[in-house]
Amino acid sequence: MNAREIAQINKNAGGSTLTRRGRESALMKIADDLRGRLNVQVKSFDQLKISHIEALAASWRGSGLSVRTCQNNMAHLRSALREVGREKFAADHRISNEALKINKGSRAGTHRAPARDDAIKRIEGMKDGHLEAARLQLELGLRAREAIQSYQSLPSWERELEKTGRITVTAGTKGGRARSVDLSSPEALGRAKEAIRQAMTASGGGRKPLIASSSLEGAARSYQREMARVGFSGEQASHALRCAFAQDQYQRHLQQTGDRKEALRRLSLDLGHGDGRGVYCAQVYLKG
Repeated sequence: MNAREIAQINKNAGGSTLTRRGRESALMKIADDLRGRLNVQVKSFDQLKISHIEALAASWRGSGLSVRTCQNNMAHLRSALREVGREKFAADHRISNEALKINKGSRAGTHRAPARDDAIKRIEGMKDGHLEAARLQLELGLRAREAIQSYQSLPSWERELEKTGRITVTAGTKGGRARSVDLSSPEALGRAKEAIRQAMTASGGGRKPLIASSSLEGAARSYQREMARVGFSGEQASHALRCAFAQDQYQRHLQQTGDRKEALRRLSLDLGHGDGRGVYCAQVYLKG
């Protein structure tokens, strides 16, 4: 159960670039948890036992991971088991989501937007680079990986905001699909400009990554650890900052259009979910 085995499993399992990245990150974290937190010293995924996986799921629940994240982790783990020839074990009812007590998730999502003042206070306690990435998530509605990979886009974002009040997000997007985010309202524009200005300073004018690491996965793990250190975990993991942006953005669109459906349509486009996903965005991002 090492980086070489995980890389081979990931290659054989296939999928989109984003799927492969997520799978590799999850499997590396699973290996780290087994060795570091649970002292399970197995050399390969084909040596895992029922008791190991039960202990792993219990540790996830105890650490405050969302049900959806636990389910995703198990999906990746079952994929790894199938790739090492343990199809029957992967389908064993004893390691089903129900048996592991991680079957209560829903399409409504599990993240809860923090109060803005509280979010900013926690962000200000973060390390350099990580702080600026978190501010970009909060003020521009970025996903974590989009914020981590944003440094090369920062100069163009500055120019775009001045000309159009919008930015085009390309790096780290889901499925590689670019999207445009409307930040033209005076409130959103001011916040976005300041967040980008701070990120420009931290990245040397967009010449270096906000989070130094030898790999994207390493930067993502570093960001996740730093977010958890200041209290962004479980229901308020980093994605909760995107929820906070979405709730503010929805209100701005609603004030501008006076129409709930149109406000949700625009919000869906801003978040990269495409046209016609307004109901989904309301369920996931506008809870409470």
